[in-house]
Amino acid sequence: MGELKDKMLQKMELKNFSKRTIEVYLFHMKKLVRYYGKSHDLLGQAEVEKYLHSFYGNKKSISSLVQAYSSLKFFYAEVMGREEVIEKIPRPKTERKMPVVLSLPERMEDRLTAQQYKKHLTSQKKSRYH
Repeated sequence: MGELKDKMLQKMELKNFSKRTIEVYLFHMKKLVRYYGKSHDLLGQAEVEKYLHSFYGNKKSISSLVQAYSSLKFFYAEVMGREEVIEKIPRPKTERKMPVVLSLPERMEDRLTAQQYKKHLTSQKKSRYH
């Protein structure tokens, strides 16, 4: 992947990707090569789709799947100019977590605890200055 890796790295740096994003994208590209044992430019849509589907069988998190999808999309669209490889593969939906809603007694308890802590801090400040 030497030449392709350098090209991908250059494009990511030009787009000002974070260091962590660059690491994650390159990690997923290496993982794809290991999965098939051949270069990315020899793979088509069916292979990429099968690779992404393997995340379900391996019980990987949805966020890992989304990262892999994003890295492959960037590689095939931006680096290789082969949008057709990834364009028909649907982007995985991310999990949306519901916010925790406290009951009235829990909210009151949190408020009382916060007030007691605030009083404790205030009394400490007063004792320092007197």
